[in-house]
Amino acid sequence: KISNANEEKRNLDSTNTILGTQQLPIAVYSDFSNMQERLIPLSVANHLSTIDAYATSYGTISTLLTARGQTFVAPVIPDTKNIPQSPYGGGGRNMPARRYKVAPGSGGGGIVRILTAKHIPDPLKSSQDAGERHALVLATDPLSPTAEHAFYIVRTDAMASPAFGFASLYDYGDSVADTGLPAPFIGGHLESGGSTKEGGLGSVYGSTVTVSPCGRRAVWTNTDGQIVTVTLPKDSVGEVSVVILPQQNEIGQPMIGDSETELIFSPGGRYLAITHPARNQFKVISIADLGVPEDGVISVGRIVQATTDRFNSFSPVWGKQSKDFLVDKVTTTLDPSESSAGATALFFLSDRDVVLSGASSPWGTRAPSPSFSGEKYVYTLPLQSLKDSLSFNEVNAFIRAPYGGGGAMEVSMEGIKELDLILELMASSPAIGPIDGNQTVLNSATSTALLDQSNLSSENDVENFDNKPTNSTEASDDGHQFIVDTPISFGPEKDVGLSFARTSFRIDSIPSGDYVLLVSQLLNDPSLVVVSSTPSGFVVNIFATSDYPSDGIESVSVEGASLDFIELSTDGHYLITLFSTGLKVSSLTADGITAFMQDASLDKNIADAEGLHLSIWPALEYEMMYKDAWRMLRDYFYDPSMGGLEWDRIFDRYLPLVERCSKREELDDVLRQMAGELSALHVFVYGGEYNIPNHGDPMLEAINEIASLGALLRRSTEKFGYEVIKIPETDPDFHMVDGLPMYSPLSSRTLSMSGQDGLAPGDVIVGVNGESVMSVPDINMLLRNVAGESVRLEVVR
Repeated sequence: KISNANEEKRNLDSTNTILGTQQLPIAVYSDFSNMQERLIPLSVANHLSTIDAYATSYGTISTLLTARGQTFVAPVIPDTKNIPQSPYGGGGRNMPARRYKVAPGSGGGGIVRILTAKHIPDPLKSSQDAGERHALVLATDPLSPTAEHAFYIVRTDAMASPAFGFASLYDYGDSVADTGLPAPFIGGHLESGGSTKEGGLGSVYGSTVTVSPCGRRAVWTNTDGQIVTVTLPKDSVGEVSVVILPQQNEIGQPMIGDSETELIFSPGGRYLAITHPARNQFKVISIADLGVPEDGVISVGRIVQATTDRFNSFSPVWGKQSKDFLVDKVTTTLDPSESSAGATALFFLSDRDVVLSGASSPWGTRAPSPSFSGEKYVYTLPLQSLKDSLSFNEVNAFIRAPYGGGGAMEVSMEGIKELDLILELMASSPAIGPIDGNQTVLNSATSTALLDQSNLSSENDVENFDNKPTNSTEASDDGHQFIVDTPISFGPEKDVGLSFARTSFRIDSIPSGDYVLLVSQLLNDPSLVVVSSTPSGFVVNIFATSDYPSDGIESVSVEGASLDFIELSTDGHYLITLFSTGLKVSSLTADGITAFMQDASLDKNIADAEGLHLSIWPALEYEMMYKDAWRMLRDYFYDPSMGGLEWDRIFDRYLPLVERCSKREELDDVLRQMAGELSALHVFVYGGEYNIPNHGDPMLEAINEIASLGALLRRSTEKFGYEVIKIPETDPDFHMVDGLPMYSPLSSRTLSMSGQDGLAPGDVIVGVNGESVMSVPDINMLLRNVAGESVRLEVVR
């Protein structure tokens, strides 16, 4: 019989009342649960380590979530208010969107740890028709005895099977084909795996792994300070080009990678903006030319410093100046086959403005001056000189001022009027023909003739227009279109005067603020997304830019919600924000950001992660944690020789002990012993999930609290009790410390107030509250739940 749970509870309550009984709280101390699978509900706020978003083949948006070493896909719900209250209601309709695990599969929780999963924007060759989606995954390799880091390409679409599944629990041979495991293309058990000292991948900072928007390249930093870039293979076992960037830029400033290094690819993947500390520890931005991606290899060219080292500059964003949006619009109208999707400017944050007064000092009038105010400003670095921009696109001849506003509007309007005249001539030209019935364009021959008729003969005009690129997109061998980056005018080589860097200018119409991150520019609008820090938390600011040549900017902020995380999707199409109320994904268009700002209740475009859970097999996870700790010490330790120890033998020595660990406390002991072999300070083992039998129940915690008699005792089987060894005495003038009484309840000073004699060394406690102390394994078992209470002691003197 299946009965109602509430009815059973009522029956049980009535039975307890009639019989005069009550439910007793019981705490069971056991390590058996650590040998079984544990299911932990996924907490979006606490467990997530990396987040990405992408468009599915069927027109929806999904999020790629990595949490505690496991990766999931959660659908984005356009409006959570419209979620059907009864799934499959109405004769099978209202089927809910599916959430699923990417890796590991069932039974694999603990055999692999996924550090990062990043969507690869362009699916692999011939995968468009099948709707396949792929991710670059950084994970520990189960086929490596020491769980070395490895990179994989894993399918993430709904038709794929989870990687690292249950088959990996069985004994397997040396080849990936025998295991059912995915094959890494670099690192892990391959020859490219292992320590960087031996030419291997080493330990990668997962937070720095970045995939280019074109999906053909990736970059990361490792614990040896290297910045490594690689071409992504067409399949998981294809050939790749791996290049370690020089550890200094072309003017000799150090370029060392760490966990805080910012690595931002240009839209076409040719250039890489790198934020790194200069020699004086100020943050600077360098731009590395990695060669055109369509060559299939990485050819490192110039690495140019793009900001001065006299101030901090950080958070680079590839984008376009307001003027370039107008140029693109006109260019596309003249010839729809033209596209200028490449970046023409690099935006960044800088604290380069200083104040001459206001700083206090213990030396009075000798206060240091000037000083930094702590405010940040938004700067723009044009990527092309005027001459090169004219060569790249002759429409720039009409609009020469890169920055509008003020008196510049008067200068710019003359060129804009000329462009309007050309567009009017196009409308009346017989060479214009309709497209799709309502759109008109000009063929390239006529548009060139019109441009030739305009005033392009000034002294600043450039010859050889025939040599300019005719299209800033190129087709791959599978017909997919890729963005071609706009060539950057770096200027003279090894320019210590930083002439290229010093062409940057501040966007004056954006006020200064305590900005911490410049997130992105919108795809179809010059507006910028910036995060600022306030006393109440982080705030998203949208600086909406007026049409060129105006320099007007309107600032709008998202108030009221606690922002925990914000990031741009790998393809640059979505803004990902994590609030205390949920994970939100917004289109990075003017309409999408407008909807984002208007969604005060945060119930639209929310990732539905409800019901996702982590599957953990503790025994497998303990072994993975041991291997992680051993590898991290190998790659992080300051002494490359590991203090003269044979570190591989240390691994083999303690691994059998890990296999016998049945709870986290035992694993901690093994880790401490292994780390202790180095005899080094500041190597600690702490934290973790320990078995808590009280389950947070206040009653259970109270009855399991152990009181203290305030004395050093020794169990004596000869004397059938606990012998008092020492009773510490407190200072006669101090009875309270931090509001707590500090004395021994067994001392004469304490018991004399009640007319009793205190205990002395040599006395033997044989009973507590009438119960023999030898009847229990430890006297503390008789002192539970009596803190602050009176107890009766039987003492033999």
